Amino acid sequence: MILRCGYDPCSELMNHMADNTKLKDAIEVLLEQLNEQEREVRETKKTINMLSRRMGEEMQFPDVDDIQASIGGAIRPDEYYGKQILTAVQMYLERGNRRARSGEEILAALVQGGFDFAAQGWKDNDRLRSLAIALGKNPQMFHRLPNSTFGLRVWYDEGMLRKSKAARSGDEEGE
Repeated sequence: MILRCGYDPCSELMNHMADNTKLKDAIEVLLEQLNEQEREVRETKKTINMLSRRMGEEMQFPDVDDIQASIGGAIRPDEYYGKQILTAVQMYLERGNRRARSGEEILAALVQGGFDFAAQGWKDNDRLRSLAIALGKNPQMFHRLPNSTFGLRVWYDEGMLRKSKAARSGDEEGE
């Protein structure tokens, strides 16, 4: 049953959400806060591990060092500023421990690292799409996995890359 009246909550909500800049600024602040909270959690886990070792017990959080290594430490706010898109993405992927990343993860890291999307001519609401296109146009450097994550091509066996390319070509022909 649909009630009709002069008040449209959807359009009211859209009017409030029209200023994407404020929302994006809020998201950036929250991401910074989240990164700081995650860093504090890692430090607490490290302290617990250290105390456990001193008591001759096993570490309760053996993966805490792996987590730090996988993210390569905190991303500086200017780390990707002034870089070309492919260089910035390569730098980010090399920070991790040979782990493919989703477009969303890569985009978030670029934002956090101060990448200048405006200099690339990218619209705010098309960044993820533009990123996927840029990475897809550079198969000599990046490889898109079947799960829609991206890794550096050098990480993968050349034979597997050829099979993957042949399989995708076969899928396109069958469409």
